[in-house]
Amino acid sequence: MVLPGFTGIALETSACDEHLRRLEAGEDWILGDPDDPYDIRMGVDIPPKIISFSITERASRNDLAELRMALQSAKGPADITVSLDGEMQRSLLRVLGGGGSAV
Repeated sequence: MVLPGFTGIALETSACDEHLRRLEAGEDWILGDPDDPYDIRMGVDIPPKIISFSITERASRNDLAELRMALQSAKGPADITVSLDGEMQRSLLRVLGGGGSAV
């Protein structure tokens, strides 16, 4: 089968009947190892997606900020909060392309 939703070159692989039904139904999937077309990950084997994030200063400490992330995974939604110092905040915003909000 050619995997649905794959962008780039055509990727052909085989799948058991259960996984084939899930793929054809549009379930999310990723390649676990790009060099191994048989290493397809689905369900709980897919890392969570970051749905949104924000970075805000904490009133109690001027040098710390809070990173809040809303995640979605096969296990459901989750919210995570992490404390960051100023350098970690700037580095994270650079890595994420400035897509969040900083106060």
